[in-house]
Amino acid sequence: MAHGLLEEYNLRLESELRSRRYAAKMLQGYIQAQDRQIEYEEKLLEDYKNKLSKLNTIRDEIDKHKKNL
Repeated sequence: MAHGLLEEYNLRLESELRSRRYAAKMLQGYIQAQDRQIEYEEKLLEDYKNKLSKLNTIRDEIDKHKKNL
C-alpha cells in the first residue's frame, strides 16, 4: 500500500514538475519578446527625439529668417 501511494505521489510530482517547466519556458519566451519590444521602442523613441530636435532647429531658423524680413 505504501509503495502504491509513493508511486502515485511521485507521478503527481513529475506532472507538476513538467507543468512548471512548461510555464517557465513560456515565461522565458514572453520575457525575451518583451525585451526585444523594449529595445525596438527605445530605438524608435530615440529616432523621434532626433527628428523632433531637427524640426525644432528648422523652426528656429525659419523664425529667425522671418524676423529678418
